[in-house]
Amino acid sequence: MKKIKFLKLFLMTLTFVFAFAFMAFAGTAVIQFSDPSTTRDKTFNVACKVKSTDVRLKTADITVQYDSQLLEFVEGTNAEGGAGTIRLNGTGVGKGSGTQTLEYQLKFKALYAGTTAITVVDQEVVDITDNLVNVTKFGSSSIKIAPTNTQSTNANIASLEFSPGELDKDFDPSVTSYNIDVNA
Repeated sequence: MKKIKFLKLFLMTLTFVFAFAFMAFAGTAVIQFSDPSTTRDKTFNVACKVKSTDVRLKTADITVQYDSQLLEFVEGTNAEGGAGTIRLNGTGVGKGSGTQTLEYQLKFKALYAGTTAITVVDQEVVDITDNLVNVTKFGSSSIKIAPTNTQSTNANIASLEFSPGELDKDFDPSVTSYNIDVNA
């Protein structure tokens, strides 16, 4: 009876050791983004990379969020969505499946000036042996949008006219006061 209990305990211990050993060998990866600067009304790209140093990656399924008040999603590599949420699904661009880096390109239009971010809200990364990869770092993209520079540095008026009536002197951009007589 003692031998059976000992054998059960030994087998359970062995099972846990192997289970933890397999978990310890799971691959790891990080998700990184580029941090572009742009101008209002311009289109620009954001790169999203999934990188591993210890396993070759097969595919990724990543959901990101962005501020749809400041950005409009135009298109992307294996990407679909809009209204503030995009799903990246597949092998990305470049060498793709079987490499240590999966890359996705996202194209946006800057709607208004300001600073905003693209952040990961959910992810699942799989290696070439179909095992889940442990993502240890979720980066985000910081995007700076400058206003369009359409303002003039010259605030002088070019001409001044009234109807009916006439100015008491000829127009001059440096003159700030005029008189005009009109009928009652």
